Amino acid sequence: MTRFLTLLMLILISAGMYSQEPEQDCINAIAVCQDTFYQPNSYVGYGETFEIPASGGCPGNCMLSGEKNSVWYIFTVQTSGDLGFVITPNNNADDYDWVVYSLNGYSCQDILTKADEMQVSCNWSGTPGGTGPNGWSSYDCQDANGTPYNAMIPVDAGETYVINISNWSSTQFGYLLDFTPSTAEIYDDVAPDLGYVETNFLQCGVDQLTFHFTEKVLCNSVQQYDFEFEGPGGPYTITDVTGVECGLGAQTESEYIMTFDPPIFESGTYSLSIVMLSFIQDACGNNAAAQTLDFDIFLQSFEADAGDDIAISFLETTQLGVTIDGGSGNFSYNWQPEELLDDPTLQDPTTVPLTESTLFTVTVSDENTLCQASDDVLVSIVGGEMSISTYADPDTVCAGDPTTLMANASGGSGTYTYEWTSDPAGFSSDIQSPTAHPMETTTYFVTVNDGYSTVEDQITVPVFPKPVADAGPDQVIGLGTSTTLDGSGSEGSSPYNFQWAPASMIDGPTDIPNPQTVILGAPQNYTLFVTDAKGCPSDEDVVLINASGDLLAAFPQAFPGEICFGESTVLTANATGGAGNYTLTWTSTEPGWSATGDNIEVSPVVTTTYFVEVSDGYTTTTAHIIVPVHDLPTVDLVPPGFELVGSDTIAACVRGTILLDAGNPDNPPNMSYLWSNNWADRYMIAKTNGNWFDIQTYSVQVINMITTCENNGEITVIFDFNHCAIGVNENIRVERPVRIHPNPNEGLFNVSSQHNIASLELKLLTMQGTPVAEYIFENIPAAGWDFAVDISTMPDGLYLLWIKADQSVYTQKIVKN
Repeated sequence: MTRFLTLLMLILISAGMYSQEPEQDCINAIAVCQDTFYQPNSYVGYGETFEIPASGGCPGNCMLSGEKNSVWYIFTVQTSGDLGFVITPNNNADDYDWVVYSLNGYSCQDILTKADEMQVSCNWSGTPGGTGPNGWSSYDCQDANGTPYNAMIPVDAGETYVINISNWSSTQFGYLLDFTPSTAEIYDDVAPDLGYVETNFLQCGVDQLTFHFTEKVLCNSVQQYDFEFEGPGGPYTITDVTGVECGLGAQTESEYIMTFDPPIFESGTYSLSIVMLSFIQDACGNNAAAQTLDFDIFLQSFEADAGDDIAISFLETTQLGVTIDGGSGNFSYNWQPEELLDDPTLQDPTTVPLTESTLFTVTVSDENTLCQASDDVLVSIVGGEMSISTYADPDTVCAGDPTTLMANASGGSGTYTYEWTSDPAGFSSDIQSPTAHPMETTTYFVTVNDGYSTVEDQITVPVFPKPVADAGPDQVIGLGTSTTLDGSGSEGSSPYNFQWAPASMIDGPTDIPNPQTVILGAPQNYTLFVTDAKGCPSDEDVVLINASGDLLAAFPQAFPGEICFGESTVLTANATGGAGNYTLTWTSTEPGWSATGDNIEVSPVVTTTYFVEVSDGYTTTTAHIIVPVHDLPTVDLVPPGFELVGSDTIAACVRGTILLDAGNPDNPPNMSYLWSNNWADRYMIAKTNGNWFDIQTYSVQVINMITTCENNGEITVIFDFNHCAIGVNENIRVERPVRIHPNPNEGLFNVSSQHNIASLELKLLTMQGTPVAEYIFENIPAAGWDFAVDISTMPDGLYLLWIKADQSVYTQKIVKN
C-alpha cells in the first residue's frame, strides 16, 4: 500500500507539473497590451511543442535547458526605440531565464532549427532575483556565469518579437513583468487592416483565396459573414473563412482562407471587403474598421464579343454571333433567352420572329480550361404596332430598398420618350429605367410616346415594412460572471431570425433571442440584428452589459464607432470599479486637443486615437479607443475637355451630347449613384433639343456601400449655339471685340469696344436663362466707344451677358455684389 500511494503521488505530481496552458506555445503567445503583467504563480512545464533547442550557447542560443516552466509573450513595435523590461520574481530567491526572438521573416515553427538566427537577446544567468534587458550591461547574451541583466534591445516600428520566460527554480511564486524601461512604443493600439490577397498561379474554377491581415487577429472573432466578395461572374457567397494556424490550435492568426461560391472563371478586378460592425479584433482589443481591398486576378481566360446592337422590324428574324479572342479554340456556347433562338448552343444562332426588343446574353465556355466569358447584344424592334412591357427588379422590396423600373417599348418609330408617375404620388422620371426607393406598396405608371402615338402601362411593387430589433435593457453584472441577453423583434413579419454580435462573446448559439454571454471580465457591447419572414433586415440595436468589480478600469466606446468625414461621434469612458466618483481626462493623437468629463462629442477629420485617464481619487488607469474616419466619395462632374465658365458650370454646343461621370478612380467599385432625375448609374448623358440657348442643372448623390459615406455633386451646363463649331476657321482664337469692366462690381458695368465694329447686340439673362434686358446699337464709332449697363437695382448674384458684335457671338458671366 505504501509503494502504491508513493507511485500515485508521483503520477499526480508529474501530471500537475506538466499541465499545459495555451500561452505556453509560441503560436498562442500573450499579446503585450499593457505596461506590466503580474503573474501570481509560475507556469509549469511547457506547451504542446518543445520549441527551443536544448543545446548551443552564447551568442547563438543561451537557453541550454530549452523551455522550463515557460510562457510566451508577443508584440509588434509601434514606434522605434529601445526595448527594455525587468522580470522581478515574487520570491527573490527564484532564478528566471528569458530569451527574445525576432519573427521578422520567420515563424514560431522556425525557432527549433534557427534559434541562432532569430535570437536577439538572451539571459541564462544563474543569479537569482531580477533580470531583463534594462541597459545595466552592454551584452545581449549572458551564460550561466553572466550577470542577470542585458543591454537594451534596439527595435524598429513594424517589427514583431516573441519573449520566452523560463522558471529555472521550478517554484510556484510567479513574477512581475515590467516593460516601462522601454523607449520604444510596443503596446498595440492600431486596428488590424486587410493586407493582401494571394493571386499567383490561379486556375479557372478556383473557389478559394488566401488573404492576409496586417497583423494577427483573434481566430474566434473572424466569421464568414464579416466579409463581402465581389467581382466578375458574381454575386459570390462566402461559405467559409478559416485560419491556417487557427486549425492547429492558435488563438490568433494573420493568414486566412476564404471559400466561396460560385467558383471564379473570369479574369478581372475583384474586391474583398470587411463589412460594418464586423468585430474582427486583434489580441489587444482593436477592432478592424469597414474597408475594401481591390485586387486583380489573371486566369487562362479569353474575351467574347457579341457585336453591336441590332435593329430589326416587327416579326423579323436576325442572326446573332460572338467572336472570341484567345482560349484553346474548343468552346461551347449558351445563349439566353434560349426560347427565342433556333439553337442557343450555336456560335451564331438565328432568332425567332421577334415582337419586342430583347437583350440576348451569350456565355462562352472553354472546354479545355473551364474558363468562361460573357457578353450581350440588344435586338431592338422598330416599326409595326407600338407596344410596351413593364417590370421591376426586384419586384418586391423591403421599405426604403431600391428597385429598378424598366419600360421596354417596341414598334412605332423606334424613338421614345418616357414619363413616370406613381401612386402614392411623389415619384417622377423621364428616363426608361429609373430607380425608386418606395417606403410603402406603390404603383408606378409609365407613358411612352414615339412622336406619333402613346401607350401606357403600370406595375405595382409590394413593399414590406422592416422589423425592429430590441436588444433589451442595459445590465450591470458582477465582474467574472455571465448573463442572459433579452432580445426581441417587432413589426415586420414574424417569425424573426436573430443574429447577435460579437459571436465570440456568446456562449452557445447566436441566432436565438435570449443567448447566454461568456463570462465577462470587462463591459461588453452586444449588437442585435433581426431579419423577418420576408427577408427584411432591421437596423442594429445595442445593449451594454457592464461587468463591474473591485478593479478600476475604463472601456471607452464611441457611438457610432465609425464615422464619415464631417460627422460626429460621442465618446463614453464606461469607467467601472474602484471607489466611484470618477474624474475623466481625455487626450488624443490630435495635437492640442483635450477634454474632461463623459459623453464627449468629437468630430475628427482623420482616423484618431482617443486616450482617457480615469481617477477615483486613489488610483488612476488609462485606456484608449480608435475612431475610424472614412473619406467621402470623390465627386467631380466636370467632363474632360470642358472649360469652367463659372463655379461648377460649363458651356457646350446645343447639338452636343455630354457624358457626365459621377465616379472617380479614388472610389471603390461598389458605389451607389442616384441622379436628380432618379437615374441610378455612374454615367448619365446630358443633352438638349437643339434650340439656340438652354441651361440645365444636374445633381447626383454618391454613396460608398461599405462605409455608407455619401457625397453630392452638381453641375450646370449652358447649351449655347455659339459654342458649336461653324466654318473652317472655327478653331482660330480671336480677340473679343468688346470688354466688360469692372467685373465684379456693385451694378454698373462698362461695355467698351476694342476695335471697329458696325453693330452690337447685348442680352442680359439670369443664370436660369430668364431675359432681363436687351440692347441694340448700330453705327458704332471707332474703338474706345463705351456704354454703361446698369443693374444696380437688381439682386446681387451671377448674370449672363450674351454678346453679338458683328459676326462674333459669345457669352460672359458678370457678378453684381
